[in-house]
Amino acid sequence: MLERDLKALLTGEGLCSERDAADCEARHGDWLDWACQRCEKVQPDRLSGRALRIVFLRELQRGGFPFGPDDLSLEDWLGLGLAARIEDRSRLLAELAPWMAPGRG
Repeated sequence: MLERDLKALLTGEGLCSERDAADCEARHGDWLDWACQRCEKVQPDRLSGRALRIVFLRELQRGGFPFGPDDLSLEDWLGLGLAARIEDRSRLLAELAPWMAPGRG
């Protein structure tokens, strides 16, 4: 759940946008709550507090905040590492995407 939420927050991938929500509401009507519970997309109001904390810490880290080795818990450091890997993977895919397009070769 943390990785999914971090990916949604850091890259937008898998995040339920306002347009997605409107499309879903038009499609499912009275069954919207049922559909949302089974949807793979992350709704902004259901993001975990843990993921929000890690993204906040990641922004501080990126901005140059001088965290010392004992300033954060082990869980926070692990979360920051996961966030960095998600960002690196997203950046790499963005760079490779034109070369990976179908029909290119």
